[in-house]
Amino acid sequence: MYRKQIVFTLFVLSFPCLIFMGGQARAQTVLKLVTDPPDIKKISLGAGQKAVKIKVLTDIQDGKFSWNIEGPGGFSGDAAGSEVTYSLPEGIERESAQVTVTATMTDTRGETSAGQTAFTLLNPLPSGSIRIITDVLNTDVYINDTLEGTAQPGEPLTAEAVPVGDTFVRVKAQGYPAKSKSVLVESGQVSEVGFELNPQAERIEKLLKEGDMFFGQRQFAAPEKNNAFERYKEILTINPENIHALKKIREIAGLCKQENASVGDDHDKAVKFYQQCIPVIHYALNTLGDRALEDDFREMETFLKQSEANTVKPAEDMLREGDALFDQVYFTTPAGKNAFEIYKTVLAADPENQHAREKIREMGKRYEIWGNTAYKKNAFLKAGFYYRKYLLIASYMSQSLGDASLESSPVTREIHNRLKELKAIAQSLENLLKEADSLFALGSFVLPKEKNAFDTYKEVLKTDPKNRRAWVKIHDILKYFGSAGNNEYDRKNYRESKNLYGNYLLIAQYMKDNKAVYLPDETEFWEIQNRFGKLENLIIAEQLEPFTQKLSQELEVYEKLRTEEKQGADVSSHKIPMMKTIIGDLKEIESLYEQLPIKDAAILEKIDRVRETRENMEKEIAGQTDNQSPKQ
Repeated sequence: MYRKQIVFTLFVLSFPCLIFMGGQARAQTVLKLVTDPPDIKKISLGAGQKAVKIKVLTDIQDGKFSWNIEGPGGFSGDAAGSEVTYSLPEGIERESAQVTVTATMTDTRGETSAGQTAFTLLNPLPSGSIRIITDVLNTDVYINDTLEGTAQPGEPLTAEAVPVGDTFVRVKAQGYPAKSKSVLVESGQVSEVGFELNPQAERIEKLLKEGDMFFGQRQFAAPEKNNAFERYKEILTINPENIHALKKIREIAGLCKQENASVGDDHDKAVKFYQQCIPVIHYALNTLGDRALEDDFREMETFLKQSEANTVKPAEDMLREGDALFDQVYFTTPAGKNAFEIYKTVLAADPENQHAREKIREMGKRYEIWGNTAYKKNAFLKAGFYYRKYLLIASYMSQSLGDASLESSPVTREIHNRLKELKAIAQSLENLLKEADSLFALGSFVLPKEKNAFDTYKEVLKTDPKNRRAWVKIHDILKYFGSAGNNEYDRKNYRESKNLYGNYLLIAQYMKDNKAVYLPDETEFWEIQNRFGKLENLIIAEQLEPFTQKLSQELEVYEKLRTEEKQGADVSSHKIPMMKTIIGDLKEIESLYEQLPIKDAAILEKIDRVRETRENMEKEIAGQTDNQSPKQ
C-alpha cells in the first residue's frame, strides 16, 4: 500500500521515473514521448477533443513496446507499437483528474527504457458570455490576454464559453490607449461591458459630416469659421490619427499648391488666396510634416509681408485685428502676429489711443495673475515666464507711453524679488538635475537607497512638477527595468526578474499618481503586472526542484530496504531513519506548495496527495514503534 502511494507521489511531483528489478533499484533511461496535439498539459472534457496520439521518439530500430495508463480513459486500436491513441473518458467524477501514460521499451539485449507523459483532465467548468461594446472602429478585444476578436461601434463582440468568475477584458484600437476592466462572469448569463475609447466619438462624427459638406461646397479654408479645414483640424486635435481628416487636409494643401501657379498678377486675388491657404500649408508643414510644401509657404509668406508693409491699414482695422488676437490669447507670441505688436503700431501713430492702452494694461494684469497662480503651484519656470512678460509690458508703458503706474507699483517690486528667488531655485534645480544625471550615468537607478537617480529626480519634481528633463529620465529608468525584467523572465531568472519588475511597477505607479509628462505604456504595464503576479509561483517551483531530486534518491533507497525486508532481512535500523528523512522532505514540499499564491485544482490535488503520503508514512512509523515497545 505504502509503496504504491509513494511512487504515485513521485509522478505528481515530476520526479525521474524509477524501476525495481531483482531487489535492486536503478534509474531507467528516459524515453521522449511526444503528443498530438503537441505539448498538451490540460484537456477540457466536452470541448470536442476525443483522443490524443502519443509517440515514442527513439533511434533504436528493434524494440518491443508496452504501454500503461494511470487514470481514467484507455487506449484505442493497437497498443503494441511505438505509437498509441489515448481515448478520453466520457466524464469524470471530480473537478479534475491526472492521467499518466507510461511507455516501456525492451531492446534486443533485454535492457529497458521508459518514458512518461502526463496531463490533467478537467470537467467542463460552468461558463457564461461577455458582450463587449466599443465606440471606436476595429477595436481588438482580449479575454484574459488572448485575442478574442474585433468589435465595432454598433456591432458588439460576444465572447462565449467564458469560465465563471472574474475575467480581465482588455481592448485596443489604433490611435487610442488600451483600456481594461474586470468583469464578473456568471453561469449561463451574458455580462455586458462597455469601453469608451473616444469620449468625443459623436463630436467627431458631426465634424466629419460638416467638413465633408464644406469640402463638397468648395469652402476649403474660407470663410473664417465655416470651412472644411477648420472642421478637419478640430477632429485631429481630438484624434490625431483620424485617417479621413488627415487625407482631406492633405488634399486641401494640394489644392493650394496647385492653384498657387494660377493666381497671376491679380494682387488682391493673391492676398485673399494666400491668407486662406497659409494656415493650411503651415499646419501641413508643422503638424503633418509635409516638407514638399515648404517653398510654397515661404513664397506666400514673403508676398503677404511685403503687401502688408506697403499697405497702411486704418486704425480701426488694426484694433479689430489686435482684439481678435487678444481674444485668442496671442498676447506677445507668435512673433509678427500678436496683439501687443499691433497695439504698439496703433500707439506709435496715436499715443493717446485709450483702447490700445487699456488692452496692453490688461495684458500686464493677466500676466501678473498667471505668474502668481503658477508660483503658488510651485510651477516656477512657468511663473518666471509670466513675470518676465509682465515686466516687458510695464517697461513699455513707462518708457514709451509715459505711464509708470505698473512699473512703480508694489506688485512690480514683489515680482522683481520673486524673480531673484526663482533664479536661485532654478540654480538649485540645475544642480540637482546634474547630480541625478550623474547617478543615472552610473546606473544607480534606485540603489543605493541613500542616493540614487530616481529619488533625486523626484526631489526635482517636488519643486518643479512639470520638469520635462526629470520626467524623461524617469521614463528611461522605467523602460530599463521593464526591458531588463523581460529579459530575465525569458531566461527564467525569476528572482532577478521579480526584483526588476518590482522596481518597474513602483516607478510606474509614481508616474501615474503624479500625472507624469510621459505615462507608462498601458499594454506593457498590464503585461508586466500580470507576469509579476505569477513570479512567486515560478520561484517556489525552483525551490521545489532540489527537494524533489533528493526525495527521488531517498525513495530509491527506501524501496531497496523494503525489498530486502520482504526477503527476510532486518532493516528496521535503516528503514525508520530513512522514512523520517522522507517525511521531513515531504513536509518541506508540502509547505512550499502551500506558499504558492496561485493554486489551481491540480496543485490542490498534489498538496492532498503529498499530505496523504506523509501521514500514511507517519502512521507506519508509529505502528512499528508501538510493536517494538516492551509489553507491560
